[in-house]
Amino acid sequence: MTNAHETKLREAFRNMDAHQAQEIRASYYKAIEGLRTLAETLEIADIPIGEANDHALIEEHLIVCEAIEAMKNSLLGRILSGTHNDFSCGCLRSRRLRLASSRTS
Repeated sequence: MTNAHETKLREAFRNMDAHQAQEIRASYYKAIEGLRTLAETLEIADIPIGEANDHALIEEHLIVCEAIEAMKNSLLGRILSGTHNDFSCGCLRSRRLRLASSRTS
């Protein structure tokens, strides 16, 4: 089901200069890749120091994962990547830590 905003967004992409549309698409994917790299780097950096620092880096990692999800769920994301995309954070370790901390709180 398409809403008015989606229709207008798709129409804007159809009517804009092809170079500009490609620039937006490339910027979107670059942003996603940057967020994925940041999420992974924070998660790995937390491994040796996490417990001593109360997993502060994992907390930041989870915020980055939320940003990835927001990008993935945006209408722009759906239009640029189609209905199926693999932009998830994939952070199993941080999900386990979040579950463990919620059980002890």
